Amino acid sequence: EKLWGLLLAMDAPGLWLKGVDVNSFEDWCRQEAGGEEVGIAPSTVFLPFLRVEKLVLDEPMGSVPSMSQRLFQITGRGPEDALGE
Repeated sequence: EKLWGLLLAMDAPGLWLKGVDVNSFEDWCRQEAGGEEVGIAPSTVFLPFLRVEKLVLDEPMGSVPSMSQRLFQITGRGPEDALGE
């Protein structure tokens, strides 16, 4: 399971994240841009550290934009605004 979103909190047992599945990211962005009826919605999840393999910072790689930049390209909004934080 790969998720993209905002890290809300992190402590010894695990972390809280509000976001969407990476496989649904582009569809969610297009839905947000078009003001369509909600089909894909961000969710807030707790992930115990036993399930966390790694955390990756969302940043561009050369000419490939970060997912946050891609969200802004499609919707004109940043992650905090689009995820309701």
